[in-house]
Amino acid sequence: FRYEREGEISQNPLLRPGDVVTVKRAERVVTLEGEVRRPGTYQLLEGEGIRELISYYGDGLGVSAKSDMVVLTRKASEAKPESESMVFDLASEELPALLDGDSIRVASREEYLPIVYIEGALKSEEEIAALAAGTKAQGVGTEEALKQAYRIVRVVYREGELLSQVVRPLKDRFSDQGDLGHAYIVRGSERIGVDLEMLLYQYSKEKDIVLMAGDRVVIPYGYASVYVKGEVKGASVVEVY
Repeated sequence: FRYEREGEISQNPLLRPGDVVTVKRAERVVTLEGEVRRPGTYQLLEGEGIRELISYYGDGLGVSAKSDMVVLTRKASEAKPESESMVFDLASEELPALLDGDSIRVASREEYLPIVYIEGALKSEEEIAALAAGTKAQGVGTEEALKQAYRIVRVVYREGELLSQVVRPLKDRFSDQGDLGHAYIVRGSERIGVDLEMLLYQYSKEKDIVLMAGDRVVIPYGYASVYVKGEVKGASVVEVY
């Protein structure tokens, strides 16, 4: 490690014929992942702990690291047959001691940002993949298709973000049957009508809307599909305009 990271030539000695290299089993091997500059699996020396693991081996925290939400996952042992995890703050004076096999994950602030929802007439991941491949998506049962008709996409929200900034990257996901001109935003008990057709293809800044955390952008279908069964001559899908 010191030869590769710090260039210490003495830690990479020249071998000669007849030399015997003995590899000792590491007493503590831990995994570091998440928002650090050098994630990986490292062998800790005696006396080294979480601070050394992150600052020395991991080369410090990443820019978006959330240092107060670090997760330690500990594998199962005879004393505790079930694995356990704990969340701690790197700023704490007392940090958990590391054991062999432990895993440390430094969360990103992105994971804890609020979100907005884009929902309604959206294509499934299978439909998008099939279109990209130039093939037809595999059919599903009528009832199953109706269950999948209303879909939800969660998008990370940043303060001051505009509706156009959120929906533009998702426009290929909008269903051909979606009524973009009569979309609306649900904000608490308020319902705000928006014309996504105009916003996407004839953009006007005056018609754009600043979103708020928790907003639901709903894209209705141009018609609804209702599955009729039971005491009828034949079960079928009926389009209701």
